Amino acid sequence: MSRRSWAALAGAGVVAIVVVRLADWDALHRAWRSLAAEPLVLVVALAAYTAGFVLRAAAWGALMPAGVVVPLGRRVRAVFAMLAVNHALPGPVGEVARARVVADGPGLTMRAALVSVAAARVVDAACIAVLAVSCGLLLGEGPGWLRAASLVALALPVGAWTVARRRGADLGWARLFRVAVLALPSWALEVGMLWAVASAAGLRLGWAAAMLATCGGLLAQVAAVLPGGVGTYEAGVASVLVALGAPAGESLAVAATTHAVKFVYAFGVGLPALAWRRDAVPAVAV
Repeated sequence: MSRRSWAALAGAGVVAIVVVRLADWDALHRAWRSLAAEPLVLVVALAAYTAGFVLRAAAWGALMPAGVVVPLGRRVRAVFAMLAVNHALPGPVGEVARARVVADGPGLTMRAALVSVAAARVVDAACIAVLAVSCGLLLGEGPGWLRAASLVALALPVGAWTVARRRGADLGWARLFRVAVLALPSWALEVGMLWAVASAAGLRLGWAAAMLATCGGLLAQVAAVLPGGVGTYEAGVASVLVALGAPAGESLAVAATTHAVKFVYAFGVGLPALAWRRDAVPAVAV
């Protein structure tokens, strides 16, 4: 195996040791037993989670090159494919897979598809930051690193928009509004996953607290070196919950369980998306 593979295995081993030693195993068992006994809460959370991906795929359409139309179903499949690849391999390889699904030569080149994916990811970071800042202000507390990361994430779209406009890109306010009105609620829908697991583990969280912890896990993945953000996601979620007063062991148990559910989901929807034959109807320039 390559050095990178060995490093990934070593990192995964370290994360496993940390979880085994520090997580509250009673909370872990309680969470899994409760989710298995009453799966409806998790089913609803997964439905909302799925709706979030559909909304992000819809928002992505407004970031495609002018005149290019990619069917929504194909965009959703591309997002699911990215999800699976990013949970299997380290680095932003999933973004390349996402672009590959929608790129088809004349209608939408690979380069143009990659640019649209990069723009969508910048929007994603900004939306997560807006939610993090809003919830932090509402709660009046939270870890310092998350406040700093949120400010950086908020600056990204401003810089990207400025550069794009100077290069002649068609990014008017109406177009940006269409993206934001879909992308922002798409990330808010992610809160259900963490809330469902926390409730099953016996950790009662309000919406703002669960949302802030979710944002912590998502923004921490920017620094991920392992597939799916293993380790950084758990650290991000747990650090927020601890800052809000939750016990460290329970916080880590909730973070690890939520991430495990997300891994299963990623491969459950992503592998079929990767295996699906290319759409009969390609992207069309109009």
